[in-house]
Amino acid sequence: MTQLTALIVEDDRIIADIFSRVLKTGGYETTVIDDGQAALDILAEMTPHVVVLDLNLPTVSGVQILNHMRKEARLKETWVILATANAIQAASIDDDGDDFLFKLLKPISVEQLLRLVSVLKASLKDSDIEGDAAPAETQAEAAGSETAPAAAPEPTLAAAPADPNAAKTGLEARPEIETVEAEAIAEAAEIDDDEDMPPHS
Repeated sequence: MTQLTALIVEDDRIIADIFSRVLKTGGYETTVIDDGQAALDILAEMTPHVVVLDLNLPTVSGVQILNHMRKEARLKETWVILATANAIQAASIDDDGDDFLFKLLKPISVEQLLRLVSVLKASLKDSDIEGDAAPAETQAEAAGSETAPAAAPEPTLAAAPADPNAAKTGLEARPEIETVEAEAIAEAAEIDDDEDMPPHS
């Protein structure tokens, strides 16, 4: 089985820790970086399945990192979760045609993150990334039919609303959410559902 990997680029230790714990619960191996230039250095050596990206970082901004990734063929289709407390800044980022970009407004609840992680994991299970073989579960499912089912396209989330408290990921309207397993929530029981991420730039 291919090991799912996630790079978390966040300079707030509390927020980075919450992201890391939730992603680990979802089966990802995580790497945490708190500096923009260090993130670029890491991305030169690894191709993560998911990048959680704060917009305001030391040395190199999240926007610069995103632009760099989208110019690199190897990273162009890496899932990116932009996390910011600045709704105006989030809305200003052009995501037209980028099917691998999510925008989330802080504070973000643990339940919201678990749902998003589940959606991304389901999508990655049905796709080959950078030549990696599909996970064993997908191969087993495909073995029973002549053609493996194609992965459903993942729409980009709408621009974040001005009111952070009204921010929705749009996941509720997506059928993939029905596949979120109760075990995933149970495994994350030690993560307090009220442990929302504090507002941060």
